[in-house]
Amino acid sequence: MATFLLLFLLLTEINCSDRARLNPLDPSNPYSQGAPTGLRLFSHRHTVTLLWSPMQVNDLQQYYIYRSADQRRLARYDSIPAPVTQYMDLNVIYDRQYFYAIQAQTTYDESRLSNALSIVPGAFDIVVADYYKQNLIKITYDGNRMFESYDGYTPTDLAIMDDRVYFTNLWDNSLKYIDQSGVVASFSLGEAPVDFAHDEHNQTIYVLTRDNNSLFTLSADGELRSREELEADIHFYSTCSYDPTLSCLWITDQSLDKIYRIDLARMALTLIADDIRAPDEFIIDRTNGGGWIASLDGIIHVHGDNSVEKSMTTHEIYDISRDERSGLLYYTGFSKENNGWEIGYSSGTIHTVLYTSYAYIYKIKTVPETSGTGLVLIDGYKAEMIRLNASGGEIGRRSGIYGVTGIELQ
Repeated sequence: MATFLLLFLLLTEINCSDRARLNPLDPSNPYSQGAPTGLRLFSHRHTVTLLWSPMQVNDLQQYYIYRSADQRRLARYDSIPAPVTQYMDLNVIYDRQYFYAIQAQTTYDESRLSNALSIVPGAFDIVVADYYKQNLIKITYDGNRMFESYDGYTPTDLAIMDDRVYFTNLWDNSLKYIDQSGVVASFSLGEAPVDFAHDEHNQTIYVLTRDNNSLFTLSADGELRSREELEADIHFYSTCSYDPTLSCLWITDQSLDKIYRIDLARMALTLIADDIRAPDEFIIDRTNGGGWIASLDGIIHVHGDNSVEKSMTTHEIYDISRDERSGLLYYTGFSKENNGWEIGYSSGTIHTVLYTSYAYIYKIKTVPETSGTGLVLIDGYKAEMIRLNASGGEIGRRSGIYGVTGIELQ
């Protein structure tokens, strides 16, 4: 009998101890360490949203929000009554880093602070089309967090028009858009689309397809206006860009090293060059017409009179992006002189190297910041997106980015 009583008391002590350790406010709790858990941060322009997991405590009264520009100086900023587990901070400034943490208050006690997380809010969200991952994703301005994902697509290009996200989808031969509420609209083309361009002023979309070398003209709502078969070979790596100054389309073909121009009034196709190695998509010169192309022969400037000028010919340029405010062309490429990768900017015949510590960067996108030009980089070797601020500081990095066909700011 005594042995049975001793065993009962021992089991009771163990069970009570285990139950006590599961108390969310217990610092020894293996799951919570006595603090709120599951904190997540998202930003959208002037709003930072905090979400966290509810604490299962009977006398929970409220949550305190802690905020600071320095993780070591977190201070009590605001409170929200339990059981609410979401908070929106509307008092933030663009391009400034904020740290947040959560604390729970009960009738008689306060919890430890949660782990602190940081975020940098800004004027845009980053939208990425990933052909090989078969999705489109929206990422916070600082590049740290994905907050929307649209899966099961094979996007070959991406553009933003009237706050809709347009993309061409290869597997079902369609043009699609995602509206602000997340609804996806689809318009069948009957041919495989490889790229598209949009005329925002006239609400017109031009889609290039490879099956019959066709050019489709549609309204912004997907109404078919015309279809033309081009006297050019269109491949998966063909691109098209709309030139509002010259009212034409520029078409490049990486497979055949060709550059074309289509004058839209006459639907007249002109071959501009057939000796530029791997020409990429046009960056349009919205002042003078024509534009710039990344290529393995350097940066190619095609003028409005169809003349071609080369610069940075000692580089294999993989992508370029223009800062419209400064007019500078930011590039990523491989320097054959220095036998290494470079990221920098070009102005006319002069180029300035900014970074040499990043390699295999095949996509670059400028981000207009309050104090200069930030960058989005896509690392093909590590399958990562890297976000650099205007000072060159790395403020975000996201893995699992495999085959980017478009980056836009929304």
